[in-house]
Amino acid sequence: MSKDDEFDLVRESIKQLIDRLDGVPKPLRKLVQDNVDILYTLVHDHRVPRVMLLGRRGSGKSMLVNAFLGAEVRPTVSVHSTTGSAPWESYERDGRRMEILDTRGVQESSKPVESDSAASPLESLMAVVRRTPPDVILFVVTATDVDVAMEGDLDALVRVHQEISRLSDRPPTIIPVLTKGDRLDPNDVPMSEGDPEKSANVTAATETLFRHLKAVSYLTPFLADPVPTVANVAYDSVTKLPKHGHDYRWNIGRLTTVMFEHLPDEAKLEFARLENLTQVRRKLAGRVVNSTVAICGGVGYQPIPIVDLPVLTGIQIAMVMVVGYIGGAEMSVRAARDLIGALGVNVVAGMAFRQLARSMIKLIRGAGTVAGGAVSGSVAASGTKAIGAAAISYFIDGNNIEKVRDAYRRRAGND
Repeated sequence: MSKDDEFDLVRESIKQLIDRLDGVPKPLRKLVQDNVDILYTLVHDHRVPRVMLLGRRGSGKSMLVNAFLGAEVRPTVSVHSTTGSAPWESYERDGRRMEILDTRGVQESSKPVESDSAASPLESLMAVVRRTPPDVILFVVTATDVDVAMEGDLDALVRVHQEISRLSDRPPTIIPVLTKGDRLDPNDVPMSEGDPEKSANVTAATETLFRHLKAVSYLTPFLADPVPTVANVAYDSVTKLPKHGHDYRWNIGRLTTVMFEHLPDEAKLEFARLENLTQVRRKLAGRVVNSTVAICGGVGYQPIPIVDLPVLTGIQIAMVMVVGYIGGAEMSVRAARDLIGALGVNVVAGMAFRQLARSMIKLIRGAGTVAGGAVSGSVAASGTKAIGAAAISYFIDGNNIEKVRDAYRRRAGND
């Protein structure tokens, strides 16, 4: 079964939930609907993230792309402009995808190595963003240039952002990025050593950059906090991966976290797969689990016994599939079933018992009663939460199945 077919199964599980919302009491219905909407956007509307970089030649845009993708995917040249007509470039590695707009440097006068029919870098940018707007803009400035000819850079940023805003109902967030922080004094000391003088100089340069941006009233509402970085890496000529002992990246993890926070929901699923930071993946997986827990608790209130069992089972399996996908696994029913099965027969039987118990509670206490709905909804939610926690522990945190199984049994036994 292809990844698209697996996604269709998850989408179908979400659609089935929507058909059950009429049975949920009105005070709870909005909560359930809001969480269905979250899952629908993350899964049904999911697409690759689009990140645009804007800065002058030599600011380290291509180095930055290589740094947060963890491989040499863009050439870097210190004398001549390398980036040409600024197309959206698809990046894919191990099934993980991203689109980058690594633009020509603003204010440059020389012709780039790559071809570009546009008369200027700004014209080139405008042509591309009119067709496909970015999700976020990284405004890239070298640490030693924060007080050098900034007016032209800021003017270009304003004009590009205004054009995107004119055509899009979601103006992109601007993330100021200070690059080449290692070049500040003392320039012979790596950022990783935490030298007080160097740290102070990087902080001062970052604050100066942010001050320039905030002085432009148009930009202020769209600004994220600035992120100082070092993207200096030596790559293997064959594998294009960082050479052992020659990876000097600093604060790139912070940058990718900020990027994640400002992406639209439909782009977060693919970005989390690309990014190896556990906290980014945990945050998104936790959101998926919490939404699913709220949904299952709401569906458990329904006054129709037994009927909701396939719906709950389907959305729980879908939840495990999505958490696994965030963690870098394939979108796969088999992967979800393998995890649940590996938790042990007693666990699977316990899941079935809990669902049967919910239905029996409804029958005994009266279909549709508040008390019956509250108890059955609580059981549905707690069981789903335990499954979600196990999925995060296995797919995101990388714990072995024995540890995951033990934690699940403890949690399920306390619910």
